[in-house]
Amino acid sequence: MIEKINIKKMINIRKARGMILLENGFEPKEVSEIITSGTIPKYLHKLISSQVDVDRFDYLLRDALMTGNPHGRYDLERILHTIRLNDSDEIYISKGGWYAVEHYLNCRYQMHKQVYYHHSTMAAQELLYKIIERARYIYDNTGISLNEKFIPLIKEDVDLKEFLEINDSDILIFIKIIRQWNDKILKDLSNRFFNRRLFKTFRIEKREAMKLYESKEKIDSIFNKRGLDKNYYCSHVDLSSKRAYKPYTPKPKDKENAIFINSDCSVEISEKIVSLEAIATPDEILLFLPENCVNEVNEVLL
Repeated sequence: MIEKINIKKMINIRKARGMILLENGFEPKEVSEIITSGTIPKYLHKLISSQVDVDRFDYLLRDALMTGNPHGRYDLERILHTIRLNDSDEIYISKGGWYAVEHYLNCRYQMHKQVYYHHSTMAAQELLYKIIERARYIYDNTGISLNEKFIPLIKEDVDLKEFLEINDSDILIFIKIIRQWNDKILKDLSNRFFNRRLFKTFRIEKREAMKLYESKEKIDSIFNKRGLDKNYYCSHVDLSSKRAYKPYTPKPKDKENAIFINSDCSVEISEKIVSLEAIATPDEILLFLPENCVNEVNEVLL
């Protein structure tokens, strides 16, 4: 039943996207062929979905500007002037742009490390998840009233239109409202969010992840001793599973995700610029927990 509902929802979303494209003079089939690299020339697909696509070019500079992080700034003009097209409609970078691309990829790596996966960013995100999760539980099980405007924030099946109408201000006002509810956990989590008392971050090498499972009972007892519900006061994120902002880590024969530097697209850029081999997705698990649990959990996992 759930699968049928999700399929129906996806069909409705696709129809809505199609209507938006038609209203703005675009043919939905042509757009979908560009995205899926169908009958449209390969270079159009690469320009919107590759390691050197317009989205990556845009978000990196924009995020660097909005976060004030200088490590996201690179020489876009040089890259654009050195992108070449071969006879097979494939994109490659001429020699004059190699080091501009190297800098661009290192900028992505630094933004990935210092902004997207910064421990404070991740901790705030996890805390927000827990606040919404607890608010949903209270709303579903107590019959407490809530302005209809904010119900989409705690719905598990929010639709596209509802999602697009949610902004940062809505979320902040929502948290201010729900922290007044008569619930100790929700009040504490909300106050932590506003006072920036985020959960502390504990890093674990993924190869040692089994320790989390083996130490479950001991970790549970640490939270029980302090009267904390582990469901809301502990969470973890596997960084290697994050897809949105992965650094440049192509496989040798991965033509879809590699950046080529010769006309027949047989040489990938890291083969000539060895520094790029050092750029890799962090293979870690981040564990988030209250400050008064860190030392004991650390002792258990060491």
